[in-house]
Amino acid sequence: VTIPRSRPTADVAVEPLQNMKSVFRRAKNRLQTLVRKKTEKKKQKEPEEMWQVLFHDTEYLPGHVARALAKVFPISRKAAFEICLRAREEGMVPLTVCSKKQAEKYCGAILRKGLVATIEPLDFS
Repeated sequence: VTIPRSRPTADVAVEPLQNMKSVFRRAKNRLQTLVRKKTEKKKQKEPEEMWQVLFHDTEYLPGHVARALAKVFPISRKAAFEICLRAREEGMVPLTVCSKKQAEKYCGAILRKGLVATIEPLDFS
């Protein structure tokens, strides 16, 4: 949309348009003013359901498990080793809480390393 180049006279009051936004851009030898309607703000999405990644105890060597967990998750090998020992004691350890999509990625990466992991929805009750 191009606004005509005519100038308003002193008799005409120019009011700023409430729902319009002016954008200036350079054309060949002149400056064009484009007027765009402001779009409504997007409605906020409902918060996603959070999922937890559970690591199950395996009979592999703790060093191998710690190395695999440290590659998949942003944790140190020492922390991964402690997770491995805790899984041995309790049988299953929650590793992280994240969105379902990210939880599926983490679970798939752990399964590709030959370890056992599952995901389940986080229950606040």
